[in-house]
Amino acid sequence: MRLKPDFDLQLLWSDAVLRVKVEDSGTEREAFSGSGIPIRATDFQVKILEVWQGEEDRDTVTLSIRGGLDSGVTKPLENDELVLFLKIEAETGIYYLIDEEYSMFAVNPDGTMYAFADMDEFTAYDGMEADDFRAEIQSKLENAPELAEEVSGTLNPERRMYQEYVLGE
Repeated sequence: MRLKPDFDLQLLWSDAVLRVKVEDSGTEREAFSGSGIPIRATDFQVKILEVWQGEEDRDTVTLSIRGGLDSGVTKPLENDELVLFLKIEAETGIYYLIDEEYSMFAVNPDGTMYAFADMDEFTAYDGMEADDFRAEIQSKLENAPELAEEVSGTLNPERRMYQEYVLGE
């Protein structure tokens, strides 16, 4: 079962929210879903510019996105600057998007945000200064207990938004 994408849920589920710069054009690899089905994934090397949530001391990390380079799944371009909502795979240290394009925001050259998702609760941040977007995220994190209470009932493990191959369940 897939939930409707939700900005606040992504924030609560994120191991990290990172502002990054994409360092390469991506490399395809074979991966496996939690049920063992072979799938394609594309790995990108991203340089960490800022850590907005979580802890990360590496300068560069791997971002893995479901689908090959030509799969139609939204993927970044080399030199894109992004804000990403991420889960980390503990064994490999590879990061995965919580929910595909709903977990990616571009930082435009003028320093404003652009949502890859086309839903109002994501596009509401379009045109917002990156520093203001960060402040909005920090404010939500400071109110996380209240936020979690608002969305209670949707946080059980069987209804997670991010890809099953991330967890291997």
